[in-house]
Amino acid sequence: MTMAFTELADLRILIVEDKALVAIQIECLMTDLKCRIVGGGSVPRLQRALTIVREHGRGGEIDGVLLDVNLNGDESYPIAEELIALGVPFILMTGYGSPSIPAQYRQYPRLTKPFGQQDLIDMMVKVFKPPASPAGRGGGSLNPGVGPATRVG
Repeated sequence: MTMAFTELADLRILIVEDKALVAIQIECLMTDLKCRIVGGGSVPRLQRALTIVREHGRGGEIDGVLLDVNLNGDESYPIAEELIALGVPFILMTGYGSPSIPAQYRQYPRLTKPFGQQDLIDMMVKVFKPPASPAGRGGGSLNPGVGPATRVG
């Protein structure tokens, strides 16, 4: 995890997760990785997450989003659409299998719950790590080529 500390440090991450225990674990991991959590903490509601994405995403203030697919019964695909339009990379997090994901979203990076910390870190490095450039952080790139992770545990 040492290399991930430097690779992910200072990334501005929005966590959209409705399960309190999962959200707390992800927040703690982001803190350990020295990431900055957009919105002050995880966001459990669809409309609040959309508001944050619209407020901060347009200004390039979000480097990546960890996006739970089901938020208290609401699907988070409107958030994904907004992120795609803004060019903000995201990782879908779901306890559901691939067939439950609409076809147009299956190409995007996905972690299947439950997943381990290292799985999340590895996926974040692939998806959110800014490209090496002399100009500095240019934000991550949408990388639909990264496939889903396998279930852990």
